[in-house]
This record gives sequence, structure tokens and C-alpha cells, in this order.
Amino acid sequence: MKHKFKLPTTDRLIGISAMIISLLTLIIFIYQTHIISKESKLSVKPRLVFEPGRETENGFEIYELTLTNKGLGPAIIQNSSQSYQNDNYPFVDFDYLIMKKFPDIENEIGYDLSTSSIIEGDLIAVNEIITVYKLKITSESNLKLSKYLNIDDLRFEVTYSSMYEDEEWSESNDKKEFTIESK
Repeated sequence: MKHKFKLPTTDRLIGISAMIISLLTLIIFIYQTHIISKESKLSVKPRLVFEPGRETENGFEIYELTLTNKGLGPAIIQNSSQSYQNDNYPFVDFDYLIMKKFPDIENEIGYDLSTSSIIEGDLIAVNEIITVYKLKITSESNLKLSKYLNIDDLRFEVTYSSMYEDEEWSESNDKKEFTIESK
């Protein structure tokens, strides 16, 4: 007996076509959502940069280190540290380091110091500039300062994330490349 080939009915063809179109639409929707999610994360990516400076102004030497957010979104500080000649401190606070390492420096050298501390949980907005330290001394005191403090031995490091907190970046004042740590 020969079995007769039967074409599916029109209703069945329309139903199968509708299911295939729905499945393809779902796949495209998931892909678009993934792209939009990735794009929104990139649109708020921070980029912190340490910027050292040294200038002479009216007989004063000014040493400065700033931390600037040059990214597209705010940076959330996850961790910060500073070190000087192999002594490590768990947060960035130049004033604390000076008072701890060199308690007599103020009596020996006249200076003007302004600092900002950077601790876990701090938020650094886009284009915000934080002065890690700004040390202003007379040119005559510069030689005395070098006896006490070698600015080049100061190391500051911050680990930060974006608002999404799914990736962390690390920046220090002695390197130019970024390291990325995924959570």
C-alpha cells in the first residue's frame, strides 16, 4: 500500500511560521538587550589618572600630585594605599604619612601643605580633581626637604570601579597602564 503524502493545512503552516518568527524575535531581543547593557556600562566607565606636577613660583617650589577622573562616569574607590620606602599604609592620606614618618619636618623646614585623603567608598565625579598633596616650600628649603623626603619614593595606588561595580581598575602614580580585574 502506498502512503499518500499529505501537505500540512494552511492553518498549521501559519502557526509554525508564527512560532519561528517569535523565536527569532526572542533571539534578536536577547542579543539587543546584551548590546544595550554593554553600551550602558561603557557609557559610565571612569578613568582615574594620577598627575604629578612641579613648578617654581615667586621663589617657592611647588610639588603637587592630583588624581583626576577623566572617564565618562563616577569612580567608586574600592581600595587605596600609599607607601614610602617599603612602609605601606592602608589608605591614601599624605598628611598622615608625613606626620608618621617625619614628625619633626615642620620644625626643620617651613612648608605649606594641603592634602586630601582617599578612602574606600569615596566617589570621584567626572572631571573631579583631588589634590593628593600640594607641598609649597621655599627654594632654599628644597635641599633640606630632599634630605628628609624623596618625592620620587612616594607610591599611591587606588582600586576603583564604575557604578555597576562589575569590574575594577587599578591606577598608581608610578605606572601608565591600567590593570583590569573582573569580579
